[in-house]
Amino acid sequence: MDKNTITGFILLALMTVGYVFYTNKEQAKLEKQKAIVEAVSKSVNKDTVSNKEDVDSIDTIIPVKNFGSFSSFASGESKLINVETDHAIYVFSSKGGTLSSVTLKDFKTHDHLPLVLFDSTDNKIDFSFFNKENIEIHSSELFFETSAVNAKITGDDTIRLDFVLNLGGNSQYVHSYVIHANDYLIDFKITSKNKNQFIASSNKSINVNWRQELPSLENSIKEERMYSSLYYRTVDENVDELSTSKNDDKILDQDIQWVSFKQKFFNTTFISMNHPFEKGARVKVNINEKSVDVVKGAAADLSLPINGGQDLDLGMQWYLGPNKYSELRSLKIGLDEIIPLGWAIFGWVNKFLIIPIFNILGKFISNYGIIIFLLTVLLKLVLAPLNRKQLISTTKMQILKPEIDELKKKYPNDKQMVGAKQMELFRNAGVNPMGGCLPMLLQMPILFAMYRFFPNSIELRQAPFLWASDLSHYDSIYTLPFTIPIYGDHVSLFTLLMAITSIAYTKIMMSQQSMSVGGNDDMMAMQMKMMQYLTPIMFLFMFNSFSAALSYYYFLFNFLSIVQTYVLKKFFINEDALRAEIEFNKKQPKKKSSWQARMEEMMEQQKAIQDKKKK
Repeated sequence: MDKNTITGFILLALMTVGYVFYTNKEQAKLEKQKAIVEAVSKSVNKDTVSNKEDVDSIDTIIPVKNFGSFSSFASGESKLINVETDHAIYVFSSKGGTLSSVTLKDFKTHDHLPLVLFDSTDNKIDFSFFNKENIEIHSSELFFETSAVNAKITGDDTIRLDFVLNLGGNSQYVHSYVIHANDYLIDFKITSKNKNQFIASSNKSINVNWRQELPSLENSIKEERMYSSLYYRTVDENVDELSTSKNDDKILDQDIQWVSFKQKFFNTTFISMNHPFEKGARVKVNINEKSVDVVKGAAADLSLPINGGQDLDLGMQWYLGPNKYSELRSLKIGLDEIIPLGWAIFGWVNKFLIIPIFNILGKFISNYGIIIFLLTVLLKLVLAPLNRKQLISTTKMQILKPEIDELKKKYPNDKQMVGAKQMELFRNAGVNPMGGCLPMLLQMPILFAMYRFFPNSIELRQAPFLWASDLSHYDSIYTLPFTIPIYGDHVSLFTLLMAITSIAYTKIMMSQQSMSVGGNDDMMAMQMKMMQYLTPIMFLFMFNSFSAALSYYYFLFNFLSIVQTYVLKKFFINEDALRAEIEFNKKQPKKKSSWQARMEEMMEQQKAIQDKKKK
């Protein structure tokens, strides 16, 4: 290697070292500048209350963005105003002239912390339009002026807060709030003076951009996700929802009256009063299954129509509170329909029977375990006549069982003939074979209504009873060291008691039912019997993670059914009298009912088909 080559390598090495040193120095400068920018950005967007003072100010710098005629409001002080009412603590921010956080005083989270419905990190509401310079203005980026101070109101008191942008020339853009001390509703209005001096005439609407991350407030975030979604009501008064189980995104083809971000027991609802939100609104929900703090993300992109020649006068309301049926129904805007009480007859049973009784009992009794017990007793008393009718029918079938057995011996290989002769026997004896089924069918709507009511009743939230610390959540007497598919990782005692009493009640009813359709050797009868015993086992798995109130109610229903069956059979059903009634009916001339005639006709047709196949 010659001298020139060595010199070249040395120079190349020095240049490389110099370049690395220079780029590292420049990278350090860039990182330092980036840190400064991030710190400034956090300072601009931070709207928090100082630990020492109720109202705090945060100095900001003028952003680079061009705000045109609104530039004087692009920097300033973010003033926070606290308003405490009988039910909530509201924090308003002068930045954006908006509601920053809501704490509900009457409730706590599952770990007994203050229940914050949302705060400035969870919730963002922005109103946007184009100004005269055709620059898009976002209210969330502006600092409003306000003379409001911290306040505490109670009873029938109200208070008004105004957040104002004074644009010169007697022009104003205003966000106004009226807070009522005794309810969860806040009146909100956007108004203006001399709007045409600062809003472009091309604006046909004000856009509303609302985002919220629904915080986890209950024991089980998985269960919360099952009951949380976005709801909306169209102008034709139909309430609809997005999916509760997956991400969903819709563009609505109708005007809408309100949008609700609904959690299991609470909701935040934005209501338009004088004009509906225009069609074309986009609503969506998304789920991050890995998150342990956020139930779901919800978003709504809306628009409110404005008149080009008139000042703004957009009346709205916020509902910020619990999903209590009576509370939501009193608003008379269909918001009670976000509580899933069941469709058709099941919803009617809840609305017009279960909830009224539940509320009446709740006025006198504070323990909801006792209320559920009394409710169950009351329902069993109401259903007692139907249960008596069911027992009379099964007792009559038992009385006729020897005659039915004789028919099976007489026609051992002809089930069609046995069926036809059974129908004739029932008609002569005055026995309705469906008499035992109808009462059970009439009870089913109540059972299914309870299935919907208890998991969604906010009254049961965190209500303790016996070993259950929260009737709206499952009761656990033992945590398993492993997870069983479907069943879970815990043992619910109420669910276990429900399964045991279900099996016991099934056994009692099976022992009383006549084997008129077929004996123990009949495949269909055996399958039905097996299903009746398997159903409680299935419920043991399915209900283990359901609300304790639901399992407790089903346990009570089964237990009281057993007691009621014993009492009715011992004191209210006379088997000898029923036997005499059957013998008397056999001697009377009979006229076929239309139902019996149709059944016999069907059996004859089936018999003819069977005979044809044999040939």
